Amino acid sequence: MSQIFESTDYELNSVGLISSTGQSIDIKFMVQDLNIYEDIFSNCVSGVMQIKDAQNLIEAFQIHGNEYVYIKFQTPGLDSFEGYFRVYKIANVRLNTFNSYLYDLYFCNDDFVINQQVVLSKSYKNMTTTEIVKQILLSELRVDVKRVNERNFEKTINPQNIIIPMKSPIEAINWLSTFSINDELSSGFLFFEKREGYNFK
Repeated sequence: MSQIFESTDYELNSVGLISSTGQSIDIKFMVQDLNIYEDIFSNCVSGVMQIKDAQNLIEAFQIHGNEYVYIKFQTPGLDSFEGYFRVYKIANVRLNTFNSYLYDLYFCNDDFVINQQVVLSKSYKNMTTTEIVKQILLSELRVDVKRVNERNFEKTINPQNIIIPMKSPIEAINWLSTFSINDELSSGFLFFEKREGYNFK
């Protein structure tokens, strides 16, 4: 096991690529660079990894943007990070040497992909915006209840009757955040994802 000395260091434990047919392959040894973005101004975790490919995976594994990647790594002072992400883009393919290519593999939370396929047109009666946000995540996006932890959802006041007209679930949540107020009459709510799940604060 390699040692970690700096806050920016990490130990990459495992990276696997899973095809749309269920085949899997270990690609840890191909990863040249890995960036995962966790941002309070971004709704979902996303990332990109640079792959050095001497096996022509794009053709042999038939990568077309419907695959998953499994990533597990360890950073100083934190629990290990692991998760499954949806591959949504391959970009910047270039020849590295005579027999290998470099390319960038972009991935994101699967919920964000599902969000693009769902249109929400629904009314909510006598509910606070926090209650509505949790219901959208659990009922519309079918997020695992473990990722909708009560402590990460700040309570809002003034139950309302709200109609959401033809918005994607995440678009609806961002819209709700613009007029959410907590019990201290503070506004400025944000909806974002961290490694332990979603937050509405």
